[in-house]
Amino acid sequence: MEITEKKIVNVLTNIMTRLDDLEFAQHQHKEMFYKVKKRLLELNDNLNDILDVVEDADMEMVDEVKSKYSELRSWVDNELDGEETDFDDEDARQLMNQIVGES
Repeated sequence: MEITEKKIVNVLTNIMTRLDDLEFAQHQHKEMFYKVKKRLLELNDNLNDILDVVEDADMEMVDEVKSKYSELRSWVDNELDGEETDFDDEDARQLMNQIVGES
């Protein structure tokens, strides 16, 4: 089987296109997580305002809501921290095998 220059260019173009698509998708995921974090911070402010109003209410219920909110907030923070890191070597190797294998 003869490998021509045109075939090599097509494979490289295909690889570059897929990498661009992955970079774009990663950027969109980061934007989504930052929007979620911003929204959670706004909700935190609202929660603090509500707590100021209901100081004399059932504190057990308020503590339960606060703990659930804290769990959600720490989960989002962990996800954001995970998203900020790049691919590790194994992920990069699998990605390259997938891209080259399909080309």
